[in-house]
Parts: sequence; structure tokens; C-alpha cells
Amino acid sequence: MIRTTSGLALAGVLVLGVAAAPAGAAEPASAAAKLVPHEATYDMQLSSSRSGSGVVGASGTMHYTFTDTCDGYAVNTRTLLSISYGVGTPVLTAWEFTTWESYDGSQYRFKVRNSRNGMLVETIDGRASMPSDDGAGTVDFVQPVAHSIDLPAGTLFPTEHTRLLLAEAEKGRKFINRSVFDGSGDRGPYEVSALIGVRRAGEPAVGPEKASAGGAGEARISRDLLQGTSWPMTMAFFPQEGNDPLPEFQVGLAYHTNGVAGSVQQDFGDFSIGGKLTDLKPVAKPEC
Repeated sequence: MIRTTSGLALAGVLVLGVAAAPAGAAEPASAAAKLVPHEATYDMQLSSSRSGSGVVGASGTMHYTFTDTCDGYAVNTRTLLSISYGVGTPVLTAWEFTTWESYDGSQYRFKVRNSRNGMLVETIDGRASMPSDDGAGTVDFVQPVAHSIDLPAGTLFPTEHTRLLLAEAEKGRKFINRSVFDGSGDRGPYEVSALIGVRRAGEPAVGPEKASAGGAGEARISRDLLQGTSWPMTMAFFPQEGNDPLPEFQVGLAYHTNGVAGSVQQDFGDFSIGGKLTDLKPVAKPEC
């Protein structure tokens, strides 16, 4: 069983690409995986609920945008989630997470806005840096309270972590453990243990007239973005400041070679939520 500190923390970690090559890597991750700018929408539904959790229903959407900014990568994740507990009205959580990461993975900015039932309950804002000499890094929080923390040597930021996972999957690696900081909370990094499954073939190529399925009001998916090989990956997140042998939460993704996630599954011990891809389209790279 996977324990979680709070079921309502769910929206705070619905982030694809919990994604600088670490010391000892055979080659920089950036030399292998080429991530494609894209927009994706996922329909989020309750997958399972353990006895005693109190959760009887959960549904919503997650909209994810990954763009190239000429000096790095920007990610915006907007999640709307309604959780029902059987008594009382459902809890509506609106969560927005915006980040920017430099191409070389050394600089990172992040901002979180979390609302519950229309009331802003949390804002997190800050920036982080990791030196190129494999030394320790730093995080400077502006909100909710101005303070700084150190990052262990070898800590990765999200986008480069994703590229590392894909690069290592190409080499046939099955297990990768790294320290990752994403700024989704006002504490330090997670120890992320990733298990990589069996390689899967991508979808067959289609003509331009069939590249997107669905009409008005229906799902529209750019199938060309799903042609590349994919791997099912399961990532377990352990807070570094604790000694609990069980992860705080677990994320399952089906990652394609271009960084597109065909599906997402979040397990919080008491309950789990699955995300089905409903809309997907490429985003044009700016003229730099």
C-alpha cells in the first residue's frame, strides 16, 4: 500500500514530466531525447478507492502545455478536479503549475496557484539553480515565505529528468533512481525511483487528412505525435527528509520518445486517478 500525507494534495502533483544530466551519466540526456512542444488534455477519473478512504468519486481535466522558449522549456499544467466524499458537497480543486527550465538544466523557475472551492489557498513561487560542476544547488522561495534551501549534488529539474528517463529507456535500462526538484511544494526534492517497462511500438503513420480524429466537441488527437516508440514507466516519490519505506505517491506514465505521455495514472494509497488522453496537438517552435 502507498501512503499519502493528504488526498487533497492530488492536484499538486498532477504534473507530467516530473522532468541536467547527472554525474556519471554516459552522455548528456539532451544529446538523446528530443522533446516535442505540444498541448495535451487528459480526462481524469477515479480509478480505485481503498476501503476507509472516504473518496467515492473524482473527475476533472488536466491541460498540459510544453513549449520551447528559445532559451529553455516552459511548462504549464492546469488541473480542475472534483472529489466527492459521499457526504457534503464535492471539493473542487483548481491548480495551476508554471515552470521554465534552461536548455542545460542548470536554471529553473516555478510558480503554483492552488484554489479550493473558488478560494485561493496556496501560492508557491521561486527559482532554483544547479551548478555545472556537479556541486550542490540552491532554491530561493519567494512565496509562501521567503527562504532558501540547498539541493544535493546531482539533483535534476523536471524536463531534463524526463529526457534522462527516455535516453536510458532507449539503452534498455529498467530502473533509475534520482533526486528531482520540481517546485510543486515548498520543501526539498523527492527521491524518484523509476521502473521502465517493455518497449511498445508507436502508432502507424497517417495521412494529413487523418492526423486528427474527432469533430466539433469531440476528442481531437494528432496521431503523428504518437508514432514514436513508448515505454510504460512507474515512478515512486519519496520525500528526502523522511525515512518512510513507502512512497508518498506513485505516478504511472506511457512516455513516447518525443516526451508525449499517452496516459497517466496517479496512486495516492487511499485512492488512484487515471488520465485518458482526449486532445493532443503540436505547438510551433518560435523563430529564435
